Amino acid sequence: MSTTPKSSKSARRIAKAVAVSTLAGIAGIGLTLPAAGPAGAAVEAPYNNCPGSPCIVKAEVNTSGATVKFHGETRYTTQPSQWFLTVRRNGTVVTSYASDYLSGNKLDADLGALPAGGAYDLSVLAGTPSGDQLLIKSFTTGPAVTATPTATNVKLAFTMPVGVTAQAYIRTSNGTIVASANSTGAAYSHTLTTAAILNPTTSYTYQVNAFDAQGRVYTKVGSFRTRDVRLEVQLSGLQINNDSDSFGAGELRAQLHVGGSKSWIWQSERSVETAWGAKYFAVSTTGALPTAVRSVPISVVVEDDDCEGIGSLCNSGYGDLSVGSGTVSDSQWATASVTANLPNTTTTTAWTSFMTSVSGPVGFTVTGSYRWVMV
Repeated sequence: MSTTPKSSKSARRIAKAVAVSTLAGIAGIGLTLPAAGPAGAAVEAPYNNCPGSPCIVKAEVNTSGATVKFHGETRYTTQPSQWFLTVRRNGTVVTSYASDYLSGNKLDADLGALPAGGAYDLSVLAGTPSGDQLLIKSFTTGPAVTATPTATNVKLAFTMPVGVTAQAYIRTSNGTIVASANSTGAAYSHTLTTAAILNPTTSYTYQVNAFDAQGRVYTKVGSFRTRDVRLEVQLSGLQINNDSDSFGAGELRAQLHVGGSKSWIWQSERSVETAWGAKYFAVSTTGALPTAVRSVPISVVVEDDDCEGIGSLCNSGYGDLSVGSGTVSDSQWATASVTANLPNTTTTTAWTSFMTSVSGPVGFTVTGSYRWVMV
C-alpha cells in the first residue's frame, strides 16, 4: 500500500487554502483576519496547528529601501516550507506574494514599492510538514521627505495622508546626533528646520519620525550633503606701529593665514622704522580657503628678523611664518587675528570689513574684508 509523503500533503493543503482565500480576499486561509496590533507587532491568528510552539519564528519587514523587503523563518530548520504573503491597506489588498515549495525554512521576498506614509497589514502564512501558521504583522512606510540643505542647516519637508506630529534627527557619518527638530503640533504637512549648526561640505544622514493619533510611527531615513563654500579674504592696509627694534629699523616679513591657507604680504624683508611714528602700507594680498567648518581664523603674522647674516647665529629670515607671538634669538613676531563666522545663507555673502591689531612684540594694525562664496 503506497502512502503520500507528508510534505506533499502539506503543500496541497496550503495551496488549497490559498485558492479559497483568494476568492475570499484573504491571503493564506479562508478565515476572518484578526484585528491588527500595534505598529510592528506580529499577532498570531487562529490558524495555527504547529505542535509545541509557533511555526514562524521570524517575520521581519524592512521599509528602509526603495522597496519593501520581507524575511521569514520557520522553527523547523531541516524542513521545507511554503509561504504566502498579502499586504493590505485599510482592508484592501495592495500586493501579494506566493513562494514555491522551498527546500529550506527561510524566505526573502521583495514586496515592491509601496506608497510612502502608509499604514499596512501583512498576512504571513507559512506551511511546513509539521504544521502551518498565519501571522498578521502591521508596518508603516515612512514619509517621502525632501531635504533642502544650506551650508549650515537643512529643511526636511513632507506631506502625509493623515495628520501627524513629527521629529527629525541629523547624524554624522559615525552615527552621532548633532541636530534635531520637532513639529509644534499635528498636521498633514511639515517642514522641519534644524538650527544653523551643521558644517559645510559635509555629508549627514537624517531620520524623520512621524506619529499619528493611533500611535503608529512612520520612519524615513535618508542622506544629504551641505553646500560647498569658500572663504575669500582681501587685505587693504597694513600699518606698522612698532617695528620691535629699539634702535634703527626693523627688517619685516608679513604673511596672511586663512585657516591653513597662506599668502605672502612681504616675503622679502622690508625695512620699516617707527621711531618717528607709525608707517602705513597699502596692500592687496588675497587668500581663499574651501572649508568644511563654520568658523575660520584670519590671521596676519609680522616678523622682525634682526639677523645680519652672521652664519650659524641666524635662525630666521626664511620659510613660512608661524601664527602666535614671541621672541627667539634674533627674531620677534606677533599675530593679529579675526574670526570669520559662516552665516546661515544660500547665497554668496556681501564683503564684511574688519580691522584687527596687536601691540607686540611687533605692533601693527591690519584692515581688510572677507566674504563667503557658495560654490
